[in-house]
Amino acid sequence: FFFFFFFQAEDGIRDVERSRGLGDVYKRQLTWAAEGLLSLSDSGSDRISCIIATGIVPRLVELIGHKEAFVFSCMRTIGNITYGNEEQTQAVINANGLPTLAKVLRKANRQLKKDACWVLSNIAAGSSSQVEALFENKLMYLIIDQVVNETLEIKKEAMWVIANATNKVTQRQIEHFLELKLVNALAATIQSPDSELVAISLRVFDNILSGAREWCGKTNKVAMQTETQGCLQSIEKLQYHQNQMIYKLASEIVRKYFQLQEPEDVLTAPASISNGISIFDF
Repeated sequence: FFFFFFFQAEDGIRDVERSRGLGDVYKRQLTWAAEGLLSLSDSGSDRISCIIATGIVPRLVELIGHKEAFVFSCMRTIGNITYGNEEQTQAVINANGLPTLAKVLRKANRQLKKDACWVLSNIAAGSSSQVEALFENKLMYLIIDQVVNETLEIKKEAMWVIANATNKVTQRQIEHFLELKLVNALAATIQSPDSELVAISLRVFDNILSGAREWCGKTNKVAMQTETQGCLQSIEKLQYHQNQMIYKLASEIVRKYFQLQEPEDVLTAPASISNGISIFDF
């Protein structure tokens, strides 16, 4: 890669005034190199393996801590890498990726936070040990905080992190999620006017209720919290939602985990189903 030098340079070309930090020329070089890497990383698994083989991933991770324009290309390149296989995802984790992403969620602007959540959703879709690493680096706490306190677009990206992380949830992880008050956060998101956020939230409910039933047996703490936090009542109301995916997810949750009889008038979809468009066509 003929742009590799610019990422590896320690100081680059500096301006005369020290207070300006990275020189303008060097910043342009980094921007150009970052855009080139982003294009390569979007070309399939083989290209991603080539990028990793150069040893450049730690430098990419380091650069997302900057406040320059090139950070977005660096972040999206890291996202493409984590979208690959588990070994490629691990390369980002090994490069101090998780602590760096945690800093982004604490301090960065909203667009970068959204991109960071996308990267983390890719990591959360990996192995059980990679999901566990998210807990160990306090990232699940930060993700739930994004769900509670951030804008709608960030909430949705953050919820995908949780949805992927709970897809094969362990008993230990369920306990962590309960400690982090995940059910409290879901109590708000399932009442959102945004259909996509509601549907993702219901998928999370299904995942953690299923995991809790498998690991906890009759003492299903998730089901208990779902009832005490008022979530069950909200889920029952969603059985009448006009969106087909939402009413089906809600009805399945009620049927599988709360042993209540499904109302007869929700056995078929309501007449208006969001103009026939899936909420995931975005």
